Amino acid sequence: MTMSPKFVFLWTDITIWVLVACLCGYAVWARRSPTLRSNWRKVFQDPAAMASSVILLACLVVTLLDSIHFRRALPAAAGQQGAAVAYDTRTRSVLDVLLVRLIESREATYSLPLATVSFTKESVEVDGQVQRVAPRLKFGGAHLQDPSAQRGADLTLRGAAGLCTGLALFVLLAAATIAAVSRSRQLPWHQALHQVRRGQGPLPWRFALITAGGLLGLTGL
Repeated sequence: MTMSPKFVFLWTDITIWVLVACLCGYAVWARRSPTLRSNWRKVFQDPAAMASSVILLACLVVTLLDSIHFRRALPAAAGQQGAAVAYDTRTRSVLDVLLVRLIESREATYSLPLATVSFTKESVEVDGQVQRVAPRLKFGGAHLQDPSAQRGADLTLRGAAGLCTGLALFVLLAAATIAAVSRSRQLPWHQALHQVRRGQGPLPWRFALITAGGLLGLTGL
């Protein structure tokens, strides 16, 4: 049976969630106030403000994912199934779980971006002579047999796959946004798409989608 984790409430996490709760409360208050609603609508009618809000929202999501901490329950030792549950001493966040592959792929030393060899050289014996060479990384390019010949094609393939993933997520996000615009303006879907594409309407959703598409493209890469 899988044991539930033990949540850890750090004071920094509590502060962040209190601020988010206050922000949500203010949003509800502003929505009910005609004056505040009108003022904030004027703010979001600016394309730069709309694009900036997308970036701030993405940063907020990452912050919230990193502010939920827990300790995993350890499996019971043999013959101690009835004992109290023991938890791991290491505290993790939800963001750590999502990025576990990157965390576990840490190298012993520094390297250049997208490199296959270490940045620092080590002394190794080659044909009876001691030479200073940059050793292969443990994780970076470990799947390549000949990094010097295969690295370019591998980066191109992985970059294309990442862009395709980002494009697919962007299409889903754009479809959901246009569906919401269609419902709020009581328009057919194709007319809502036409208005968003041309930047028509009270809010410049086109710039928000362009910014989100750029973030998704970078994330895919």
